[in-house]
Amino acid sequence: MKLKINMYNKINPTTVFSFMLFMAVLFIGSKIEAVDKEKSVSPVNSIVLKEVVDILSNRFNTQIQVGSIIQLSEQERRNLILRINIQNPSAGVPKSIILKQTLPAKPSDDPNKISDRFARDWSGLEFLSTLKTGAPPVPKFYGGSLEHRFILIEDLGESHLSLVDSLTGDNAKEAEIALLRFMIDLGQLHSSSYGKTEDYFKILKKVNPSEESWQDNLQKAIEKYLPDLKLSLKSLNMVPSENILSEINSVFKSNLAPGPFTTLIHGDICPDNVFYNREKNELYLIDFEYSVVKNALLDGTYLRMSFPTCWCAKSVPDGLISTLEASYREQLKKTIPGARSDEEYHDAYVNACAFWMLKSLLLIEVVLEKEDIWSSGPTPPESLWNPEANLVRPRVLSRLISFIEISKTYKKLPHLLSMAEEVLKELKIQWPDAKPLELYPAFSKFSTEKSHLAERHVQIVVFDFGGVIAQANTTQMSNFLINSFNINKDELSSALRDMQNYVSNGGSEKQFWEQFAISKKITLPNDWFNQFGIVIKQSISEIPETLTIVKTLQSQGYQTAMLSDVTQYQAEIIRKMGYYDLFTPVLLSYEIGVKKPNPEAFQILLKKLKLPASSVLFIDDRIENVEAAKKQGIDSIQFINPKQLKEELEKREFDLSKISIRQKPQPDAAL
Repeated sequence: MKLKINMYNKINPTTVFSFMLFMAVLFIGSKIEAVDKEKSVSPVNSIVLKEVVDILSNRFNTQIQVGSIIQLSEQERRNLILRINIQNPSAGVPKSIILKQTLPAKPSDDPNKISDRFARDWSGLEFLSTLKTGAPPVPKFYGGSLEHRFILIEDLGESHLSLVDSLTGDNAKEAEIALLRFMIDLGQLHSSSYGKTEDYFKILKKVNPSEESWQDNLQKAIEKYLPDLKLSLKSLNMVPSENILSEINSVFKSNLAPGPFTTLIHGDICPDNVFYNREKNELYLIDFEYSVVKNALLDGTYLRMSFPTCWCAKSVPDGLISTLEASYREQLKKTIPGARSDEEYHDAYVNACAFWMLKSLLLIEVVLEKEDIWSSGPTPPESLWNPEANLVRPRVLSRLISFIEISKTYKKLPHLLSMAEEVLKELKIQWPDAKPLELYPAFSKFSTEKSHLAERHVQIVVFDFGGVIAQANTTQMSNFLINSFNINKDELSSALRDMQNYVSNGGSEKQFWEQFAISKKITLPNDWFNQFGIVIKQSISEIPETLTIVKTLQSQGYQTAMLSDVTQYQAEIIRKMGYYDLFTPVLLSYEIGVKKPNPEAFQILLKKLKLPASSVLFIDDRIENVEAAKKQGIDSIQFINPKQLKEELEKREFDLSKISIRQKPQPDAAL
């Protein structure tokens, strides 16, 4: 399903007059030729154009020349989107970039709100671009203009499939995989930003110095919400008790104030803000206009609470939601301690569900007497989406039901539970024909028993590191040690065996080489271990094709873990290089106290994974390790090269059809 859609936009009508007025202010001056006559740009201000050129030239450290400029957005959009083509792009310079300018969502928009959207869009993308590992795919941030309120970001191409396409189509398997990748990306967003939100605030303050503190925002949110809620409940002849008001206050505080799940959240993670790039086989999160530091689970409960900020709100099957949320939580566990505690996680989860339920109650007064049909966004021609069924009342009912079930399951917020049950009972009386939200079209014939994800035999793929993920140039390391200790190759081989035994018995690699130097009457330089570390780092070269396989498996919802024989000294170097960030959990021999092929290593692995051996696939380059794993009931593959690994995985019905691997000679030895 190919669909040309305008990226980085949300439907939000504004008048043609206000748009043209805004354009007239910004774009007055010399003309730039546009190649698309239907979407050609009005005269472009030479000052703005010069600023674009300066930003890009500085970003890429070369003089940039702008070619044609194409307008991608329609007049009724709240953002102006331009594709700026680059003349004769050099190495490292993209052929085109996207200029995104923040416009009023409606003529009466408060200028402060416009500035706030712009600042958050800028800050979210710039912040995520600074994260070295673990961040989800987002458009690259190239810079922006505070004066003219635009940012320059990566062009993801002309034709995209959004999550809307998958959910409103007729392919349940495609929709399952798309949602799984979405939840994994969302988990990566939250996991990668945990503990780093001060960096986000620094950027936000730079772009918007008037940004209020979270304490002020929290107080204003509560003060604004409570009167509106009371009016909604009053329309049902209900008055919230003090106990209910107390729990409402706690819900708002737990979600808006910093706590154990404080991360950057997207804030408006709707299906049309999730795009699939065919060329890179990646899902991208876009449109960070409502990004904010809050409880991660406000994003994480989007499936459970039926996409609460979205125009295309429908339901996802309950059984599938649980599977998807489990994959999301695995991403959080990488960095967020609270995600590893059931009590802390469930507390944050219930509070997030309560928050969205409470926000939905404000819709009661709007549709109490008469149902309303909300406008639908862009859908592909083949879509099964029915705009006439985009009703409001089902949203309210569904979120009440979801909260009630979650509150009962985890026995939290009893007073809000009683209120929600009473409201639901009354609404069913007043809206006798209203039904909860139906399933997305893709799941209209869905059966949990036939779920593609549930049918998977293998849940986790476990990788060795050395010889599979990366290779090491042992010649470089050997020469360094031979020259350091003035020994020959035979002496080095003996020393390395002794070192392995020493480490296996609880000693450190550093201690061994210090004692070895004494035995050879060698005085090591003060920075010898730093030099040795540099040599080890330089000798390690990743096998990119294997990493592509790892990332593809992850994108399809498979958990990837690691079981590796390595010393503490080596592990510290590898960890700093970021390789371990791709795997959860990471079991290292020096930490678990046993090496492969000892059967105990695999027993510890299975205990840690909390899965039967039949749900695990193990990959290692050493045949003795592969055979040892098989004896424990674990299906295993001996790694020869990436091409062979791909073929072996495809025999096991893993879908790697979009990966193209050419056989290349491998470095001389494994780590």
